[in-house]
Amino acid sequence: FRLAIGSENPIRNINTKTGTFHRELRVTSLQMVEDLERLGIIPNKSLVLKCPDVPKEFQWDFFRGEFDGDGYVGPKTISLCGTKDIVEAFAKLCMKSGYSSQVYKHSRGTATWYMRCSGFNARGILKIMYGGGLGLSRKRDKALAWISKFSNKDGLREAA
Repeated sequence: FRLAIGSENPIRNINTKTGTFHRELRVTSLQMVEDLERLGIIPNKSLVLKCPDVPKEFQWDFFRGEFDGDGYVGPKTISLCGTKDIVEAFAKLCMKSGYSSQVYKHSRGTATWYMRCSGFNARGILKIMYGGGLGLSRKRDKALAWISKFSNKDGLREAA
């Protein structure tokens, strides 16, 4: 990618507090920003993005895409981060399907919001989103492992 865009900036390894790392390439091109805006990319989308009006039959598919990008499958909880509008819309869809969650603002004063849940609620949401086999493979594989780990034999109840 770096060569394709003609960048001479270094690719850096960034170590995280959890012991993992990611790679970073900083791209500072006004031309690229203008091109992306012309193609419909929204500047500061994490601060301003509104939930689109998605037909009911595609809502879970839409949020699976959101979760693939900004979701987290942890050892005991799952979460989705985004704008207040996106996170609240997802929590509302989950509630309509019988699964509760907590919605809260990020504690560091950013405009980021989170939806988090655990137990049978998380399992049910993951089953709806990933039970059909679709989704980003690394997220889907974690979700399916989570569903298997917390099966009904572990005492988790089904939604009403």
